[in-house]
Amino acid sequence: MYFSPRLFGLTKGIRWRILVAAVVGLIAVGVGIARLAISGIILAGVFEGASLTSLTAMLVVVTVLVFVRSGLQSLKDIVSDGTADEIKNRLRKRLYEHALELGPGHFDQRRTGDILMSMVDGVETLEAFFGRYLPQFFVA
Repeated sequence: MYFSPRLFGLTKGIRWRILVAAVVGLIAVGVGIARLAISGIILAGVFEGASLTSLTAMLVVVTVLVFVRSGLQSLKDIVSDGTADEIKNRLRKRLYEHALELGPGHFDQRRTGDILMSMVDGVETLEAFFGRYLPQFFVA
C-alpha cells in the first residue's frame, strides 16, 4: 500500500482518532521495547548464575508489561476500527447520494449488480487502509 492523499482527505473531521491510535501504538512500541530490554537483563542474570529469587521482581515486571502492551494494542485496534467504520459509513452515504443524483437512467444500460458489488467491496476494502495501515503508517 501507499499513502493516498485522496483517501486521507476522507478523514477530515476525525483525524484526531487516527492520531490517538498512532500515539497509543507508539506507547505500545515503547512498552514492548522495555519488555525486551528487561527480558535481556533477566537472561544475562541467568547466564551469570543469579538466583531465581533475585530475578522474581523483573519476571513480574515482564509479565505486567506483556499485559499492558496487549491492552494498549487492543485499545489501538478499537479506536482504529471505529475510525474505519465511521469513514466507511460516510463514504457509503456519499456514494448513495451520488447514485441518486445520477438517477435510474444512468444505470439503464449497465449491470447494476456489478456496480453494487464494486461499490460494496470497494468500500469494505478501505477498512484495511483506514483501520490498520494509516495508524501504523504514522507509528512507523
